[in-house]
Amino acid sequence: MKTLFVLGFLFFFDAVFHAHAEPLAALRRDPSPPAGQVSQDLFWIADTVKMDRFLAQVDLKQLRRGAYGGEILPETRAAWHDYARQARKLAGAGKDDAAIDRLSQMVMLAAVYRDFGGFQNVAQGEEIRCLAGHVAEELNYGGRLSPRYLECSVQDCLHSLEISAGLDATKVAPEFWQHFVEYAAQNWARLAIRMPQTAVGADSAP
Repeated sequence: MKTLFVLGFLFFFDAVFHAHAEPLAALRRDPSPPAGQVSQDLFWIADTVKMDRFLAQVDLKQLRRGAYGGEILPETRAAWHDYARQARKLAGAGKDDAAIDRLSQMVMLAAVYRDFGGFQNVAQGEEIRCLAGHVAEELNYGGRLSPRYLECSVQDCLHSLEISAGLDATKVAPEFWQHFVEYAAQNWARLAIRMPQTAVGADSAP
């Protein structure tokens, strides 16, 4: 009886050991490389106050300092959606310059993602530019944003897009890439081109 008890205990111990062997092996795997400084900074930003501070000190030439290949920047959707809401609110209060500044901050943040490189980061940047462009079009602010982070022409915009996406652009379907390029061109146009305002009462003019 004692022998059966000991054998039963050994079988139980063997089963427990093997059940935990794979998780333990996973724990022993090499950890992912530490994120670069920009990723670490963006990870903690959830509002426009902190984002303003980040954008005031970020150096686009040093974005990849400490970064590893293929690193994807954390998303900051809460902050840039707040920029859009603030722009609309400020515009409604007649504070055009302040509203335009909020949209310009969105364009600068998009430049951080684009210049960091890699398709997923570039795509995040275009998503930011898309919202900024729609708000600019809605408020008739196209062509009035800071030109510092906005390309001079749509050709420059698309060239920058291709350079920043790098080899990742060749890994997506050609049809998808073409659609993405058209999407980026539309975003640029909404941000960079000032649409003529229709004169009041023009529709009723003889």
